[in-house]
Amino acid sequence: MIFVVQWFSDFADQAIILPLSAVVAIMLGFQRHWRAAAAWVVAVGAVLSVMLVLKLLAGACGWQHPNIDIESPSGHTASAAMVYGGLFVLFGKSAAKLWKSITFTTIVAALFGISRVILHDHSPPEVLVGAIVGIAGTVILYFARGTDINRISLPLIASFALIFCVAHGTRLPAEKQVRSFAAEHLRLMLCPANGSDFSRRYR
Repeated sequence: MIFVVQWFSDFADQAIILPLSAVVAIMLGFQRHWRAAAAWVVAVGAVLSVMLVLKLLAGACGWQHPNIDIESPSGHTASAAMVYGGLFVLFGKSAAKLWKSITFTTIVAALFGISRVILHDHSPPEVLVGAIVGIAGTVILYFARGTDINRISLPLIASFALIFCVAHGTRLPAEKQVRSFAAEHLRLMLCPANGSDFSRRYR
């Protein structure tokens, strides 16, 4: 059971999300869907940037609010919602309605979020934060993308298959590095009170 959950969760690791996002942007540009390409870059970049900031803030100060149970918002949940939900927004024939895009993205966020909770990598509140950020990103993409594309090219499908085959199972250590940086370098600047134990925890 855990093996299957981990296998599924790995589809949202940055080792897959980052090259997928880059390939989509390149393919959209190559097909001269300039507005959609720009919207994709902005939406994905915004989601990843917001999650990085939230992770740094939570890593530096989350220990001061233990009842909230947020030490690191779920980047897997946010990334999966943004990228896979965003693909639905760009290429799904039924994405003409905003509610359909939001519904699909919410389902994606829920599935990946549940997998992160089952694996004990994140708490429910951390998953919820990631889901909200990811869904917001797809809403931005929905309104900024311009003309519907409604067709996914064979080269894009082939690129996805190659990325999945090569990168799936690789887990980038970004989470640990961000939390360690926040605890060691931002804690004293942002939340210095009673933080020595938290700093030692992530060294």
